[in-house]
Amino acid sequence: DAINKAIIAYRTGEYELSEQMWTKVLKMNSNMTIAYSGVGKSKMRAGDYKGAMADFKIAKNPDFYSKALDAYMKETIGNKFTYIFLTIVGGYLLYQLYRLIRAFRRFLREGVKKVV
Repeated sequence: DAINKAIIAYRTGEYELSEQMWTKVLKMNSNMTIAYSGVGKSKMRAGDYKGAMADFKIAKNPDFYSKALDAYMKETIGNKFTYIFLTIVGGYLLYQLYRLIRAFRRFLREGVKKVV
């Protein structure tokens, strides 16, 4: 009965209720891998990709584990993309500034004729 309620709740978009029902099923039988998959699917819909990955791993469900991992990576990289991009651009600009300063010092030391 709890399994049917969990499935119906998931299909009707009640993901929290579905997760609660699957958790109830797991309390009755912790070896039921379908319940771990159900909890994982509910967590994935709620945006808890890391938690979903843990449940899919226990359920030995590689397809959904991969989907959760993919979503987790996209979320993680998406959140940090700006910082990564700015770090790369900043590093490039610092390198160019270093080259400019080095050329200017050489100019001061050697004069116009030797630099050109």
